[in-house]
Amino acid sequence: MILDEPTNHIDIKTRKVLEEALESFEGTILYVSHDRYFLNQFSDRIMEIHNQTLTSYFGNYEYYKEKRKTTEPKVIESTEVKSQVREEEQK
Repeated sequence: MILDEPTNHIDIKTRKVLEEALESFEGTILYVSHDRYFLNQFSDRIMEIHNQTLTSYFGNYEYYKEKRKTTEPKVIESTEVKSQVREEEQK
């Protein structure tokens, strides 16, 4: 499922329904969001694109912020991303 800013312009009741639906969804969700609470609650991987560089952080938004302070973005080749996804799926 792909979502673009899923929490923008929704009321609290609708947000609760959305969160319950996402919690019960068993597939992969790719979303873009500026909602830090939402990112912390529903993310287990943050992917940052900066200067044509893709960096993957396995954790929620708080984890990303901490790791980002100490690491420089690095280019991840598509084969490396596939390998990382396989490793995470096996856990």
